[in-house]
Amino acid sequence: MTRDAVGGALPASEAHARTHTHPGPPTEPTASPAHEPRSDGLLAGEHLDLARLAVFPVRRSPNKERDKTPLVKWRDESRPRAEWDGQWPDGTNAAIDCGKSGLVVLDEDEPGAVRRWLGYEPETFTVRTGRNEGGRHLYFLAPARRSVRNSGKDSIPGLEVRGDGGYVVAPGSVHGVTGRSYEVIHDRPIAPLPSDVLDRLRSRTVGTAGPVGTLDGDVLSLDLSDFVEPFVLPEVIPDGTGRNPVVFKFACSLRARSVPDDEALPLLKDAFERCVPPLYDKDTPEAMWARVCRTYSPGVSNSGAASAHHDDGRTYVDEFWSQRPLLRAIYDFSAARMVGPWALFGAVLARAAASVPPAWVLPPTRGSIASLNVFVALCAESGGGKSAVVAASDEFLELAEPDCYLETSPGSGEGLLAAYGYMPKKDDANPDPAFRITQTSVLFAVDEVSTLAAMIERSGSTLTGFLTSAWSGSRLATQNADRTRTRNVPPHRYRLALVAGVQPLNADVILGGESTGFPQRWLWLPTYDPDTEREPGGRVGGWRWSPPDGRPEMDEHGVFVFPPEHHVTIPDEAVAAIRAAHRGENRPIGTPAPRGKLDGHAVLNRLKVAALLALLDDRAEVSADDWRLAGVVMAVSDATRAAVQRAIAADHDRADDARARRAGRSAAVARESEDETRKARAMKRVVEVLTKHGGEMAASAIMRNVGGAHAPGFKEALDRLVEAGRVVDLGERTAANGKVARYYRLA
Repeated sequence: MTRDAVGGALPASEAHARTHTHPGPPTEPTASPAHEPRSDGLLAGEHLDLARLAVFPVRRSPNKERDKTPLVKWRDESRPRAEWDGQWPDGTNAAIDCGKSGLVVLDEDEPGAVRRWLGYEPETFTVRTGRNEGGRHLYFLAPARRSVRNSGKDSIPGLEVRGDGGYVVAPGSVHGVTGRSYEVIHDRPIAPLPSDVLDRLRSRTVGTAGPVGTLDGDVLSLDLSDFVEPFVLPEVIPDGTGRNPVVFKFACSLRARSVPDDEALPLLKDAFERCVPPLYDKDTPEAMWARVCRTYSPGVSNSGAASAHHDDGRTYVDEFWSQRPLLRAIYDFSAARMVGPWALFGAVLARAAASVPPAWVLPPTRGSIASLNVFVALCAESGGGKSAVVAASDEFLELAEPDCYLETSPGSGEGLLAAYGYMPKKDDANPDPAFRITQTSVLFAVDEVSTLAAMIERSGSTLTGFLTSAWSGSRLATQNADRTRTRNVPPHRYRLALVAGVQPLNADVILGGESTGFPQRWLWLPTYDPDTEREPGGRVGGWRWSPPDGRPEMDEHGVFVFPPEHHVTIPDEAVAAIRAAHRGENRPIGTPAPRGKLDGHAVLNRLKVAALLALLDDRAEVSADDWRLAGVVMAVSDATRAAVQRAIAADHDRADDARARRAGRSAAVARESEDETRKARAMKRVVEVLTKHGGEMAASAIMRNVGGAHAPGFKEALDRLVEAGRVVDLGERTAANGKVARYYRLA
């Protein structure tokens, strides 16, 4: 929850719309009015109401290692001070849970670190910490649509960030080692986190939780731990069979699955003991684990450009392309045509899907059979080569049946149906016409998603509903009281693939359909090529492929006759994933989903990719390797979608900041105008009083007579009148009662 400057809850949108400024030279710290700190460290100045923030007790100790350590399980137990109900330990300090309190705090340990990092000093509520060397806490309101996590001094020299999952010692507390108080030095309203600070923090993010990553600069970093099968360690590892490599692979698999140190080391020691003789003659578990941790981040490939397939079953991004001849051919062809390899892969996958007869389906695991219809979003900024990718995919995939699908644009929902057939005219020879299907496989290509947006937003458009149904292979139909205008394509009697170019800031048309399940059905792949200098290796020609049999035949009456369904068999790993997803989604109404809202169809999407990889390899059985490779594709898709979402959120933030600045300028102009009006009225009243009382009076008498409404601006009004020559300052005189007073008269 976001808090306002005095601790009250604010709607996120209102909190984010607050203004902030980037001043020039920093001002000297201004100490707040003297406050007597309480023993629980809960007195924080005018603009930070700790009574309403999530707080918890921390140790106050002269031992540096123990000072400031939590006395409770703070992530679970932090809450407003009033809710502690006499349970607060004596002689302790207070800490603020930044995430729960809607705060982001810059913790400056080295003087000047904030200015060195940002180039300016933000104006916000600031606390001087109790360190002898000096230190500050700069408080900001957390952004409305963004989670800001912690970062240490290794990321920003001399500076740490405290956000979600972090805490700071509250002002009013006493440093256990130095005895110095945490003192408020800038007691002003807490400013929203500036957008440039958020951008800098975002640029240092390497990954996010779950099987997603980031697409920042030229780095694609993915957390693939969800797709890593455990490495099966032999019961006995005899000498001469590669004891060290086997155990090292096991250690890598532990790191890949984000196993924490305290659990990994005992497992690694057991692996050492399984060796004959034990591996201690070559290495130690601690040293091996340290090497693995230095080389690999948990669940993340960050070893530079490459590191894709390890013998422990873990597949990373770059070596994905070396797994099969087809994938290598796509990679080389993308270099030859100067397009992104992932985008070309997605476009080729869509063309392959469009080429597979609709009789080929996924077997019933949960519910009924599932379609192989796919949607692919090719993501790039303007000029990123989205259209070039679609053209290159057509050149690359050389089909044995080149006319096995129709390529067109979807138009409206009714226009989508028109690609599959037509409604014959009603006449005497055909008094009761029915929709006639003339095409069973269609590839819909949209150069830019804004075109799709215009179609979807068109008044009365049914396109989103049609596409959502089509991804699942459900019936496509329009109902009308006039039967001759009713169109109907039966379920699983058509194939549909959709490829759309997507500029991130236009992607709201897809992502905004979250409640309908529309964005969950897309594969998101980048047109970005991280290595534009690469040369194609080996062959750069197209890839000839014969789609599987089973295409419907048209009888003598012009009606399609469909063959029996062909089920693509799937591996046990995929079935287990489907069952696990079902358990997660099987919950009472109102229970939050265990996964993100956009991950509802992730398993089925992955299975479609795996099935198409198998069919492109001329197999009707999805292998464990197909499933593994599809997991990499989904990880790239999740990472790309997350990058698109960040771009949209950043654009919204910039728009919010611009509106806030405009609102701030308007408010400042209004305040200035109101202030000038007040001063003019005070001057007028002073002249009226002097005129009424003979034109000459003591300053104290003038103030008594102008009235309370003008008293605050009385002195400035007199000074302005003197400067304007309308009133003369006569200087000080001694009155009859012996008191000295300054006199004024009208000019």
